[in-house]
Amino acid sequence: MARRGNRGVALQAALSAISGGLSGYARQQEMQREQDRLKAQEERQKSRDIFDLMQAGFMRPEELTQRQQAVTRQGGEVASQALMSALNPRAGTPMTAVSGQGVGALSEALATAGRAPAQRLTYGGQEFVRAEAPTARQERLAGLEYERDLMKTQAESRLRAEERAEDRQSRKEQAEANAKLQRDLTQMRIDASRSLAAVRADEEAGKPPARPTEAQEKSFLFAQRMAAANPVIEQYGPKARLDRISAALAADNAVTRAIANRMLNDEEQQLVVAIRQFAEPILRKNTGAAFNKEEIGWVESQVIPVSGDSEATQKYKSASRMRELETFNNIALPASRYYSQFGAASGAVQPAGRPTAATTTRRPPP
Repeated sequence: MARRGNRGVALQAALSAISGGLSGYARQQEMQREQDRLKAQEERQKSRDIFDLMQAGFMRPEELTQRQQAVTRQGGEVASQALMSALNPRAGTPMTAVSGQGVGALSEALATAGRAPAQRLTYGGQEFVRAEAPTARQERLAGLEYERDLMKTQAESRLRAEERAEDRQSRKEQAEANAKLQRDLTQMRIDASRSLAAVRADEEAGKPPARPTEAQEKSFLFAQRMAAANPVIEQYGPKARLDRISAALAADNAVTRAIANRMLNDEEQQLVVAIRQFAEPILRKNTGAAFNKEEIGWVESQVIPVSGDSEATQKYKSASRMRELETFNNIALPASRYYSQFGAASGAVQPAGRPTAATTTRRPPP
């Protein structure tokens, strides 16, 4: 019994020793983890402190030296031009490329070139320097912001001035083009009166119709086209959605024309085609094969219903179309009279007091 008691006491002592060793090891591990956590926390705080220092304008001495040496290599004038180009929103690509973040660095290097750092400190075993004092830095940054705003204002002023000059030039050119077109239309009416007088004189003298010239042939075809288009304009124009019609007429490329055309109903699509068929002869007769959208717009504004036209304006334009059609018919009279003797198709008006020729598809001999 005594031996068993002694063995039990020894076992209990051994277990106690093992338990104590394990507890010590656990405490040691916990202390190590706490030390690692504190060290990591210290490193993170150190990184944050260094970041704050850099945000405040501190840097390592070698970085400041590199910036100042770069300015020296580039030359002060070239670097200044690069900085001004970077600040100017309308400037071209500078000789020395400067990124958005590099503007402040280049400005600081220029401002502190050749000067010793304004401040030095050591943190975490590393040396940091600041090229300029906080007040000087604030003044420099404020100056940069002022310069940027000034350049932006000057650039916007130049842009507005250029736009006004371009607009004035465009209006001047358009006014000149419109005046020329108006003179051409006036001359065309004079030519039409002369053509009518000449046809009447030939008829009174009993002269047979002469073969039309190329210009008279074209006028004849123009008159037919306008005569076919005008009834469509008269029928559909008053009830069309003229804002959409104006948008379709103003479309200047295939894509916008297709989009505008999809916004129109069948009658409005026919109206757009008829408007172009009526306006094109006026332009081709006076400007030749080439004419711009401004000239098209001017003719349309004179004789075609557009968005915003009142009922009275539409009636006035209807009368204008009849006058233009009469002018083309009078210019085309030599061709109309010539074709009428063969019974050829003619949409042109005959001289006053003369019956209109019968409509047929037979053309005159060559």
